[in-house]
Amino acid sequence: EASYRKAIFLKNDYNPAIAGLGKVLMKKGQHKEGLANLRRGNGVIFFNFENGVTIQ
Repeated sequence: EASYRKAIFLKNDYNPAIAGLGKVLMKKGQHKEGLANLRRGNGVIFFNFENGVTIQ
């Protein structure tokens, strides 16, 4: 997480780092911030329902 945040600090429009941070936050259960970063980094949000994604 820290590496992604540092990359974003250095270049605030670096989409791969923004999306990567979103994935990390989702895995940590920080869904609201994670989804916001995924959307910002990818332009869209992808869900893979075969993996049993649940957001509460």
